[in-house]
Order: sequence, then structure tokens, then C-alpha cells
Amino acid sequence: VVKILKIKKNIITISGIDAFNNTPLIDIKPYIKNLDSKEDANLGWVNIAEFDKHLKTHIAGTPHKH
Repeated sequence: VVKILKIKKNIITISGIDAFNNTPLIDIKPYIKNLDSKEDANLGWVNIAEFDKHLKTHIAGTPHKH
């Protein structure tokens, strides 16, 4: 979910996305609270402890294998 800041011709300026500047947006859909907001969302198959450990490895810049 991103916030639209302005629309000028075919350029949509947004905030709240983790991407490089000028990255093209491929798929734009409206936010529909009843459909997009999931109170019971979870990480499913991801083991939280392993995910956290792996994330810290990335943040530290430590070489590793996937």
C-alpha cells in the first residue's frame, strides 16, 4: 500500500514504497479496506527465529548462502 502524492499526465508520484527512484510501477490497484486489510495475517511458513537471524545477516552485510 502506497500513498499517491500527485498525478501529472502519465506520472504518478507516490510515497511509502521500498524501491529505487524512478522504478516503474507495473500494477496499480485501489486499496479496498474490507478486502486488503487482514487482521489475521501472519508469516505462514516462515520460521520467525530463522527469518530474524537471516535478516540480521543481511543488515550486517555478512556473506552467506540462501
